[in-house]
Amino acid sequence: MSDLTQIPIQSRADSRSRSDSKSDSTVSESIFGALVGLSIISWSVLGLFSNEGVESIASVRICITALHLAVGVCFLIRGPLVKNGTVRGIAASVPSLLICGIAFAIAPSANTWPLAAQYVFACGTLFAVVSVFTLGRSFAVLPALREIVATGPYRVVRHPIYFGEMLMVVGCFVAKPTGLTVLPLLAALPCLITRVLAEESLLRESDRYRDYAIQVRWRLIPGIW
Repeated sequence: MSDLTQIPIQSRADSRSRSDSKSDSTVSESIFGALVGLSIISWSVLGLFSNEGVESIASVRICITALHLAVGVCFLIRGPLVKNGTVRGIAASVPSLLICGIAFAIAPSANTWPLAAQYVFACGTLFAVVSVFTLGRSFAVLPALREIVATGPYRVVRHPIYFGEMLMVVGCFVAKPTGLTVLPLLAALPCLITRVLAEESLLRESDRYRDYAIQVRWRLIPGIW
């Protein structure tokens, strides 16, 4: 009899333990997100004014700062995690994270860009920034499952931030078309496709995302894929 009476007590204790563990994990993630967000915001502002002369206020640098600020703010406000991505999914996403940075690093000085390149880069940035803020509390850099967003640019394609980033890479190439600057452009699309597929393998575990994917057909480029 004594053993039977202890079963529900033990069950309640296990339940409380799991709840406490989940709460601790949520708090830890919130602290981590706040630290990352503040760091990104700080570096983006410092980066805008890190160079002297015209380049410090060039439109291209303003675009980069705006995107970093959007990402930083979303790290500060993002909601609870439902499920993390796998190591394989994270590894598949890393190359695309580097493409935009590499493209900008090998592009010419920001104050020498032709207007056409600035326009393409600004359009990509605007699309990406609006998409980041639309994603809001569900934002993540690496594959993760949070609340599904289906408004704004997400009514057109399922991964609008990456579409914006792709335009930014195109802008870097247009700034100075060479055999070197074309390399990130050629790598961008396959890297982004790999990242999209890695993310969707996780997101499709959500019934709501599967319904959303039926409503919004295109993943990255409207009318193509």
